[in-house]
Amino acid sequence: MKDGRLLMNKGWRACSKWNRIKKGHTIVFEFVKGHVKLHIIRAEGCDVILTGSNVVD
Repeated sequence: MKDGRLLMNKGWRACSKWNRIKKGHTIVFEFVKGHVKLHIIRAEGCDVILTGSNVVD
């Protein structure tokens, strides 16, 4: 979006299931040079960082 926000219209259900994202986890999207990093901070104390390059402006 022109104001800098991202609209995630596909894949969230599969992403959250595949990465076992649950209620109580904190999710942070970080945009770096055309890539998105998904930080998953789990309530159990384990952090996961995923990187993808398929971000469409």
